[in-house]
Amino acid sequence: MSKPVTGDTGQVARRKRKRFGCLAVILVAVLVVMLPVGVLVVRILEDPKITRNYAVEYNSQMVGVPEYDKGWPIYREAILAASDHPIPDSIAANWPKTATWSNWSDAVLWVEQMQQPLSLVREASKRPILGLPLSDATDPDLNQANFQVWYKHEPATPPSANPLLFGASLAHLSMIREMTKALKLESIVFLEQGDSDRAIENCEALLRMSVQINQLDMFSEQLFQIALDSAASRSLLFSIQTYPDQFDEGQLSRLQETFTVHGQLDSTATQGIARFVATFDTELVILEDILQRAYSDDGQGDGHLTIEGAQVFQDLGSTSRLVAIFGPKSRRRIISDFESAVPFLNENAARHPWNRPDSFQTSVDALNSNHSIMAVVPGILRIETFTPGWYKAIAAADQLNAEHDATIAVIALYRHRLKYDTFPDALGDLVPEFLPYLPLDPINGQPMRYKVVNSNPVLYSISADHIDNGGTRNEDGGDVYPGAPPNRKGDWVIFPLKTPVDWFADETP
Repeated sequence: MSKPVTGDTGQVARRKRKRFGCLAVILVAVLVVMLPVGVLVVRILEDPKITRNYAVEYNSQMVGVPEYDKGWPIYREAILAASDHPIPDSIAANWPKTATWSNWSDAVLWVEQMQQPLSLVREASKRPILGLPLSDATDPDLNQANFQVWYKHEPATPPSANPLLFGASLAHLSMIREMTKALKLESIVFLEQGDSDRAIENCEALLRMSVQINQLDMFSEQLFQIALDSAASRSLLFSIQTYPDQFDEGQLSRLQETFTVHGQLDSTATQGIARFVATFDTELVILEDILQRAYSDDGQGDGHLTIEGAQVFQDLGSTSRLVAIFGPKSRRRIISDFESAVPFLNENAARHPWNRPDSFQTSVDALNSNHSIMAVVPGILRIETFTPGWYKAIAAADQLNAEHDATIAVIALYRHRLKYDTFPDALGDLVPEFLPYLPLDPINGQPMRYKVVNSNPVLYSISADHIDNGGTRNEDGGDVYPGAPPNRKGDWVIFPLKTPVDWFADETP
């Protein structure tokens, strides 16, 4: 016979049931919280699946290319040869820009010593392709030679079996570009000695190098191409401005033909003369290479960011590992958004700047900011991490085309001067005898402004404020380039160059 339940015993039982109920509620709550956390932990700890080696795929295309068609082996030889002639401290500390520089005698001596390496650079520029294998490493000899000439020595980086396309071979391209500084200095030295042929050869070499260096139409390569092309234009403008009587009709005609043929990258161009068009298609390949290292792969084209992937972004200077916790866009969504953006960018980059919609800059800014295609968390990881300054790059291409056209027009002006002993009253007087088309202002598509001041020609763009300031630079003495804020007043005076510094300025946009 069971014992009757007393009041005290009932209270104990009720407390136990209540206690068990609370524990059950807590346990359920913990499970509710921990289950997604566990799923998240499993997700972020999953390893990316790297399925392609894009560098190897590209390098395999060069297997059958004859060595004599490649410029890179000769550039490499030039860099190694230059290591025997480090830049004197007097030049490195104050790079000479004209023969009036205090260290000019040191510059002349160094240029004489550099004749073999510079001859090799000109020879390398004549080869059909660059032929530089994609790699994230430099061989020790080449790296030491480069830093022995231009910088303090730094250790070479070891090669990766599957290097990231983003930034691959930039070190090698930088080495080639450094040699262009010596080419430009050599041009001045030879012009001072009355040899304009060498200045022409170096200018032509710079133009060939600008085409060579853009192997894959990668964005970084296009920036190098713009820089070298601009260096060629400024080199010639400086030479004509400073040594106008050293060029005869045959030399000027040769230069004009070289620049005109080089500029016709778009054979359909009928407005203006030159057309370099920035393209963004290869950036999709670079993006896919980054994503395969950062995201998981479900085999269906989708996946999520991993801890290892967050480290990839951190190494690229984008963000910290903590972003992996916040649930970024999926792999498929990023690719889809990027594929939607590239046609928009290509379409507008191919247009003349005056034919683009007024909202173009705002639209590009939107891609680069809160609505970023690559946004993991708004404002943390932006697409410009991988494609630095899309709008600025397109503006740089616009500037290059205008500068290129203006260079051809300046050559025509001096051909007119040689034949008629004076500059024309109007720019239109050059067509068709000396020019096929007039150079156009990148701001409004009208002919560039031209006038003669103190018997010297002035060629300029009205620039961002849409006001003709009569060829007057900004109040601080600087030029107002395409893409500058509209509130920056003044014109972009393309010719004459403001100072010799303009010629030796870093042409990177």
